[in-house]
Amino acid sequence: PWLGATLMDLGPAHAEVLNRVGAMIPLEGGVLIAEVVRLGPAAGAGLRGGRQVVRLGNVRVPIGGDVITAINGEPVKDYRGVNVYLETKTRVGETVTVTLLRDGQSINVDVVLGERRE
Repeated sequence: PWLGATLMDLGPAHAEVLNRVGAMIPLEGGVLIAEVVRLGPAAGAGLRGGRQVVRLGNVRVPIGGDVITAINGEPVKDYRGVNVYLETKTRVGETVTVTLLRDGQSINVDVVLGERRE
């Protein structure tokens, strides 16, 4: 199963620094949607990737995108957690409810999972 987005881990230290430059990221972390794949499941559901890039040490981090905090009500704290959940508890074509932090508000968005592209 494929969400159709490039994801990035955000720990508490990253969140604190990024929030100083206008990002709205929960301090307990989350999974930042850095980019959505054109015509992929995430794009079709309206999920948003970063709109601005900031430098965090030697890493360029896109900010302004959605932050995933849960899938089907199960909290996710990192990219690995998203992948493990999708691989073990979902199937291609299934609809999952993704809980996002968008512009400081928690919202739920339904996404129909696709098949991972090569």
